[in-house]
Amino acid sequence: MYVIIVGCGRVGSELARLLSSEGHNVVIIDKN
Repeated sequence: MYVIIVGCGRVGSELARLLSSEGHNVVIIDKN
């Protein structure tokens, strides 16, 4: 599954790590 995460704070980065380890395609959008 493709997942877009908006914001990469503490929760966003942990969610991205978890979803990626489960085999999902993750894209993160952040101001910086």
